[in-house]
Amino acid sequence: DAKIVCWDEAHHLQGQAWRQALDIFRPDTAMFGLSATPYSGELDKLFTCRYTIARIEQLLRGGYILPVSVVHPSEMFLAGLEKSDRVDAAAAYNNTHRGKQAVHFEPTIELCERAQARYTELGVTAAVVTGETSQGVREVELDRFRQKRTQVLISPVLLSEGFDAPCAEVL
Repeated sequence: DAKIVCWDEAHHLQGQAWRQALDIFRPDTAMFGLSATPYSGELDKLFTCRYTIARIEQLLRGGYILPVSVVHPSEMFLAGLEKSDRVDAAAAYNNTHRGKQAVHFEPTIELCERAQARYTELGVTAAVVTGETSQGVREVELDRFRQKRTQVLISPVLLSEGFDAPCAEVL
């Protein structure tokens, strides 16, 4: 019987599981969503109004976010391409950003582990942090990354929200 619902991290409502949560509320329930994700896909279809508090350029100038380099999307997004057209993200990092702190996202743990093996093959220190990583090990790996003892931190979206790593230069 809620009259007003506030969705934090509203960009998650685009996923099927979260969409089902919308169905439990009456059609006349007032809803508003908050999201700091600048490109949130189809949120305009879920909410009738959109207010932009700050643009990316403003956040960069204010020092709230850092400029990053995007090396290349994961294999998940490249599935339809011929093998010869695919880009090896670890090799791209090695050729253009070696020595810089990088955060690398993959959609699955298996792909994270494959990426780590590729970085290691190239002589780049890399660590995988997942939801299955114990809190103690996770803290050690994050500290190693912040201390620049690990160059690349790889995660299946675990670190995509609420993770602060000002030392990261490449995404």
